[in-house]
Amino acid sequence: MWSKFTAAQSQETLSKLFNYYNSKIHFLYAPKLYTSESGICIAVWIMRKRQPNIDRPFKVPAYKIIVILGVIINIGLIITLDKLALMLSGCWLVLGIIVYFAYSKRNSKLNNP
Repeated sequence: MWSKFTAAQSQETLSKLFNYYNSKIHFLYAPKLYTSESGICIAVWIMRKRQPNIDRPFKVPAYKIIVILGVIINIGLIITLDKLALMLSGCWLVLGIIVYFAYSKRNSKLNNP
């Protein structure tokens, strides 16, 4: 009887722990994921317009519609996120830009021949 109780209790505890961390991971990474996916959709469209003659082993049927739907859906998902998630994601973006430019200014091969 005691072993069944602890097994059930441990399963419930692990389930709660998994749900807690799963929601936190989604909360922190969802804005970045949706933004990057929108950027990829736009980049594919630009690449196909600028370089139409590149050999592509796989062709997507109706790629223009898929790109437009991908961008619209990802922007819709971004809009539905919590304001706190968007603010945290914006802070990470600003911090990343600061680190990127601070690092590149010191380690640029153009500035240090």
